Amino acid sequence: MRIVFTSCCDAVHDGEQRAWHHVRALDPAHIVLLGDNIYMDYKFSSQHLSGRQVRRLSPDDFARKMHASYARQWAVPSFQAAIAGRKVHAIWDDHDFAWNSSRGAGGDDGKHFVPADRRRISRALFQQFRDTLATPGLPYPAFPLADPSQVPDLGGIHRHTDLAPGVRLHLLDGRSFRRHKGDLLGEDQRRFFEAAWLAAPALNLVASGGTLDDDWKDFDDLAWLRQQARAHRMLVLSGDIHEVRLSSQQGLPEATASAMAQPRFAGVGRKRSNAFGVLDIDAQRLAVSLRVAGQELLRREIDRANWPH
Repeated sequence: MRIVFTSCCDAVHDGEQRAWHHVRALDPAHIVLLGDNIYMDYKFSSQHLSGRQVRRLSPDDFARKMHASYARQWAVPSFQAAIAGRKVHAIWDDHDFAWNSSRGAGGDDGKHFVPADRRRISRALFQQFRDTLATPGLPYPAFPLADPSQVPDLGGIHRHTDLAPGVRLHLLDGRSFRRHKGDLLGEDQRRFFEAAWLAAPALNLVASGGTLDDDWKDFDDLAWLRQQARAHRMLVLSGDIHEVRLSSQQGLPEATASAMAQPRFAGVGRKRSNAFGVLDIDAQRLAVSLRVAGQELLRREIDRANWPH
């Protein structure tokens, strides 16, 4: 079974997104989108609103900008060609939840906290995007909200799904229940996943917007996840940082693939665009390949009979 995973698609700065052609040629069974599927804001670009400007939008303007951003990504021909005939699984991160470093819990700090009305809007429009991923080729659906100020609360986006016998994908929600300190996922979400891990030798793929080193390190949830990994075989798939990276901590291997389409600072330091990961799974092993513009930069193979500790 082949899975492609990636994150960070800025259709404003890259309307061609050529790396999707490489994805299509690899013919994966599944594609996992790890957040920042759109950008509501981007502080390094005059073509995007700033986070402050997005925070000041009315509910209606916020909703219509978000819907238009999804429609713009949907209209990228290479994206459409890549997802056709595949099963696509998506989560969100900060820029498609609301704005940079946004969070949905813990009280208002005037900058990162997203008010309840905006959270309900982003949740409803993400659900429309997630549902539409099952029907590529069709025009993107019309704006669905009769009154953006009165949208029902659909709750978190977390879920899990079986990709094959003994392989389960866990789609985390790292934004809705995030607090300034302590909590990243929230107690209810942690309990949800504790009841869903597959026992060894089965494999649990954990889809996270943020990386363990750069994001999870500031939250108590990292110790929780490491504890869960001691009893279950897990591979974390992450994005966000516009780099490709392979790491492993205390029996918790991680593969990071970012950005698919964020050319603004590609080539500055280790920043990447046209980046994605390829995960091949068979009965004996996992092979992780991290690629930029189709060229493999990093590779790791894991023997399923000797899981790293």
